[in-house]
Amino acid sequence: MKRINYNPLCWAFAFTLFALFIFVFSYLYPYGADEYFYRSRCPDLIGAVKMYLFSYTHHNPRIGLLANNIIIANGKWLFLILNPLMQLFLVLSLMRLIEGKRTDFSSLKDFPLFVLLAAAGVFLVAQPDNTLFWIGGACNYSWSFLLFVWFLIFLRHIYESGKTPKFKTWQTALLFIGAIALGMSNENNSIAAFMLISAFILYCLKKRIKIWPSLAIFFLGVLIGLVLLFAAPGSYKRAAHPLLSFFQDASILEKLIWHYPKIQDLAASMFLIPLITAFLALLELFSTRLKALRNNDFLYSGITFLIALFLAAILAGAPIFGHSRVFYSASAMWIISFVFLIKYFQDTYKLPLIRILAWAAFIFALFITPFFSIQYFYIYSQEKSRGKYIEKLRAQNPPTAYIPYLEPVDGPTRNLKIFYYDVLLSQEKEKLLGLNKIVIPNKDDSKLNII
Repeated sequence: MKRINYNPLCWAFAFTLFALFIFVFSYLYPYGADEYFYRSRCPDLIGAVKMYLFSYTHHNPRIGLLANNIIIANGKWLFLILNPLMQLFLVLSLMRLIEGKRTDFSSLKDFPLFVLLAAAGVFLVAQPDNTLFWIGGACNYSWSFLLFVWFLIFLRHIYESGKTPKFKTWQTALLFIGAIALGMSNENNSIAAFMLISAFILYCLKKRIKIWPSLAIFFLGVLIGLVLLFAAPGSYKRAAHPLLSFFQDASILEKLIWHYPKIQDLAASMFLIPLITAFLALLELFSTRLKALRNNDFLYSGITFLIALFLAAILAGAPIFGHSRVFYSASAMWIISFVFLIKYFQDTYKLPLIRILAWAAFIFALFITPFFSIQYFYIYSQEKSRGKYIEKLRAQNPPTAYIPYLEPVDGPTRNLKIFYYDVLLSQEKEKLLGLNKIVIPNKDDSKLNII
């Protein structure tokens, strides 16, 4: 009798479980001020594009905002379909980057790596509530990071094959569009991508690797995207806000001093993965008398570590007020660097390290998920209750409406806590909620027994 291969079923089960996890928390995360704002201005696809063009000149030029507007115009159901697929594709793309080849789903050889990256991609990245489950954050951070990952895959292929791939016309056109999108993704990713592609072209020239149009077109696309991002009037109008004037007037040294604790907090929120990676890499480097650099996995670990450091450090030039979501790509790159290093140790010393870490990550995910989940179910329940109350107020049309904030409970760690931007914080709250005058009750006001 022919033996049945159950390995594809294991992969399918893991994919379904991960996608369901992303779906549930994306569903539970409520609309915030941005969603109410864009929903009132993006009634259809044309409205979504017009709103993006307005934001480009007045507020936010990142290309992810266009995806955000299209989703808002169609409804949250579109995000609930796309986000699990995008996050799953991101994990598989990370596997492609680390393994350097396609995953073989007919065996379970790469299954531990999937488990490790899936768990780390949720619980170790910067502020997952804002970068994975919030519509605007996912479009601007984790979805945009996909472009950066495939950019690195593209460079790895050229480095290892020693030649630039030749593409068909339609493939070159897609490459060019993707490069422009990467250049417009966000401020730190865009600069890092431009510097990397520039350095890589110089490497190709030195090694006499023939540069086919694909690499030159990619460089041109990233450059165009970078110019479109940083020349956008919206960036300068946003930076000119009076609250940011103190930051603009500060010296470079002051900005660096203010930025260091943020990177320190990021490393702590990742359970010191960056420091552990640096320590192990330096120890191995000295113990092998630099011979470890001849191994590609070790070399890639060092390169991705430096990319992560750059992605984090360059944000010193931007004002950051309490939200660590801008460090998403840096945190993801440090995870990649760590896994590359573990893969090097596993292959060099013949130890099942990825399998051990995958089990540890799985057990950690099982342990922390209940504590992680409580805050999402809590804020979802609050939002639904308040939504019914607001509908009742609209029907009554009172001159003054008393509406409380949604108050998220604490998460298991500060990084895993929900940071929610309530619509009541918007200056247009009355217009967005369709009410006359909104008064936000004080929790300590005994006359308004809201609790």
